[in-house]
Amino acid sequence: MLEVIAKIPNEGILLIEAQAMSIIESLKQISTLDTESAGVLIGEYRGNHHIRVVGATRPGQIDRSTRFSFDRRSPHHQNSVLSAWHSSGKIQTWVGEWHTHPEDYPIPSSIDIHEWEKTLPARPMVLLIQGRKSHWLGISIRSVVTSITDYLS
Repeated sequence: MLEVIAKIPNEGILLIEAQAMSIIESLKQISTLDTESAGVLIGEYRGNHHIRVVGATRPGQIDRSTRFSFDRRSPHHQNSVLSAWHSSGKIQTWVGEWHTHPEDYPIPSSIDIHEWEKTLPARPMVLLIQGRKSHWLGISIRSVVTSITDYLS
C-alpha cells in the first residue's frame, strides 16, 4: 500500500505513511471467520493544520474481538504512544484510531460515530475504517466527525 495524502476540512493536509497503512491493510476481514481488528494511530501535528501518521498499533493479546466489534483492552496501545512520545522528543502522539469492517466499502456505524463523539479529545483526530476493498477516512474535530473525500494521492 502506498501512503495516503488527503485534504482535511481545516485547510490542512493529512499524510498517512505507507508503514501505517501496511499494518492496517494486513488485518482486513477477508474471510467470514476474521474478527474485527483495531488500534491507535501514532503521528504528529505539524503547525495548526497538518497531521502526519507514522504508525499504527496492532491488536493485543488481551483485546476482545468479534466479527462486528472490538474492545481495546491491551495496555500496549498506550505504551506504544508513550514510547513514541518519549523517543520523538515529545513530538509524536496519539492522533487517531482505526478499525476494520467486514464489508467491501466501509462506512461508520452509528455506534462508531457515537463512540468517537463521546470519547475523542477536542483536537483533530484521524479516523480510519479498513474494509475489504477500500477504506473510509474521516476526522473528528471538537467531537464533530467529518468524512474526508478529497484525496491528493
